[in-house]
Amino acid sequence: MSRARVDVHALLEAFGPEAGALPDCYAEGSAASHWPLLVDALRQTGWVVQWNSDGSHVLAEQAASRLAAGDSIRVHPTSSVQVNFFDWGEVAFDFDLRELTDQSAADALCDVIALGGTALGRDVRVFEEGAADDEVLRYSVADSTFILRRPRSA
Repeated sequence: MSRARVDVHALLEAFGPEAGALPDCYAEGSAASHWPLLVDALRQTGWVVQWNSDGSHVLAEQAASRLAAGDSIRVHPTSSVQVNFFDWGEVAFDFDLRELTDQSAADALCDVIALGGTALGRDVRVFEEGAADDEVLRYSVADSTFILRRPRSA
């Protein structure tokens, strides 16, 4: 995919050493009704996409186009990066900062974020784990760019 990228070192520095491992991500202003758009976009990527329903894994192609309570979608844009989508009344997801070991991993994460934002027509906001008022990264769907906050001073 040829999308905007974020430098892996700058991204990790923006989170800082005290950040939780699983940043919280939201498609701004999304709702449960947006799930079919995201699922359709994910199906077209060629990525490994697994739907977790009632503790059992099924391929996204075999699942309904909307999550039920407690369901999640696991997306592997590469073998080393996993993004977990949840239906919390909106399109929400997380990823593991520890998986961002090189630029290709950061690029894969950016591809997932950009795909979600583009498919839904909504900005995607990334926050430190458990800190919904501490935005670290934003994907702007209007101009297909990532906006990264400045690193915190030590």
